[in-house]
Amino acid sequence: MHIQSTPATMRTTDVHYAYLFEAKGIQSFIADTGRLVAIAGGSDLIAAVASSDGDDLLGKVLVRFPALEPSRRAGASFCLHGKDLAVLKAFRDAWLLTFGMYVPGLPYVDVLTGPHESSTEARRRAYETQGGVRRGGIATLLPLAPPGVQLAPRTGRPTSLIDPHAEGEAQDRAAAQTTTQGRRLAGAVRHEYRDTLARRSVGDLDNLRLPRHFKLKDANPDNPAFPFRDGSEDQRIGVVHADISGLGQLFIEISNRLEQPNDVLKVATAIENIIESAAQVASGPVVDKALRYSNEPNCEYIRKRWLLHFGYHPNSVEPEAIPALLPMRPVLLGGDDMTVILRADLAISFAQLFLEVLECMSEETLRKLWQDLGISDSPPCTRLTACAGVAIVSASHPFSMAGHMADGMCGAAKKVVKRIAANTTELEEEDAPAPPMSALTFAIVPKPAEESYEDFRSRERVAGGVALSAAPYVIGCADSDSRGLSRIETLFKVRDALEALGGLQGFREAMHSLNADGEIRLRRAAEVARTDRPAAFGKLQEALGLKQRSGDAEDGNNSADQAEIPLDRAGLLSDALDLIDIDASPLSVSSGFAAKIEVEPT
Repeated sequence: MHIQSTPATMRTTDVHYAYLFEAKGIQSFIADTGRLVAIAGGSDLIAAVASSDGDDLLGKVLVRFPALEPSRRAGASFCLHGKDLAVLKAFRDAWLLTFGMYVPGLPYVDVLTGPHESSTEARRRAYETQGGVRRGGIATLLPLAPPGVQLAPRTGRPTSLIDPHAEGEAQDRAAAQTTTQGRRLAGAVRHEYRDTLARRSVGDLDNLRLPRHFKLKDANPDNPAFPFRDGSEDQRIGVVHADISGLGQLFIEISNRLEQPNDVLKVATAIENIIESAAQVASGPVVDKALRYSNEPNCEYIRKRWLLHFGYHPNSVEPEAIPALLPMRPVLLGGDDMTVILRADLAISFAQLFLEVLECMSEETLRKLWQDLGISDSPPCTRLTACAGVAIVSASHPFSMAGHMADGMCGAAKKVVKRIAANTTELEEEDAPAPPMSALTFAIVPKPAEESYEDFRSRERVAGGVALSAAPYVIGCADSDSRGLSRIETLFKVRDALEALGGLQGFREAMHSLNADGEIRLRRAAEVARTDRPAAFGKLQEALGLKQRSGDAEDGNNSADQAEIPLDRAGLLSDALDLIDIDASPLSVSSGFAAKIEVEPT
């Protein structure tokens, strides 16, 4: 706490104080047990801490402190302003007690600053002051793991107990504590905050349900199982993590330019609405892929499949409620982050659509917002951009590792586009940096490993000095200059061309053997494709951006050189083969559905 004595020249009515609270370690708190039902419950707990709509835990405490005014209220974080130090101290004590009981063990930082001559100065000092991270619970020391100690399969830490509620599953001490605390809180949270995050991410949940287990044997009507692709044994998921670019710097600038806390809150609320609306629009095509009940005579298989996913016996009579089951589970949506679990074939296209809609929605909404606030002559930014990482993993893959990998992919994409934006600014001699492009990185992660994305990429995505991925891929506004990066539309064109070409085993073998004779195999696969299917091979060359002699596709008279696919296109080929592997295809949203989402700056 940073409290100064009030200067003699400062009247009591002129003093301003600020209290800043930020939850930390949210991803690890949510993902600690690795069970989808616990992830879903933890996500709802976090989503209900602080939200701009006011339907949150913070609101229940603020009822007793009407004199306090927020300038930020989203993503389990908030900043409050007041002129009475005693009131802010009383709120802080009440809040920390409530927060510690509601989300035990979640780390946080908080700081109380003042007195200051203006709310702007109080807010600035609060953000500049870095308090120590504290944990709302009893500190524990996790046991070490000597040789012979069984490790918990979901977290890789030493086993502390065998959970009788999960068929004897081994759990480590931290996961066991989280599970126990979660069960105690479940009853109180079930009705009030259940699926809070889902409603913000998907929209109206009328006759829709989201999965809370991965395994069919764990399913019940209240906690259905994840609906993987029908007729497929592929039980892979895509963990999508997106991060809005420059949002922290934007709030710092807004806080310095706007005096009234309510004006700052307008900006924060508008941005949160944009992000939530973009997620809802991107979720629209996923809703179309939901598992739905049918009692038609020729749909018996679909009916039984629905019953199994809701934990009913296949021969059960028709239940009273027959909601559709979505192949997704939002994990985090707040601040500048979004994390979602989706069926593998939908994850990349969902991320693409989210980034596209985010840019389109934000441009018009922010333009109106800056006009209303009187700063349209020198706006802080013209639109929001973001980067995303998509880790394709098995459903049994530890979620903490998958989330860490997706976060690393997102971070790698942000580094690239930030560097390009900085170079663009220098070349064009602009006064302000150009907004970074939106971009996406993805990869199939075959097995769990405690490693960074950079380590994974150097081990799995580079062979013989050749990159096996062309990521990151540029996404967003048509006027974005890719500056040497490929656009996501190009990747899907290569995917379509490869699928039309067929006979892809030769290309797959070439990608897996670039350390040895992969270049020879790639040339051979291209020659076979050119000879057997010249027209389809010509389409592949066109999608890869390779020049083709007029008439070659029709007469099949390409020279050997023209039949080659250079190694600098290996990344595009490898990524396109991965899209075919998970059966990913673009998602599109109808203009009618997009028009339903209106984001207002108030």
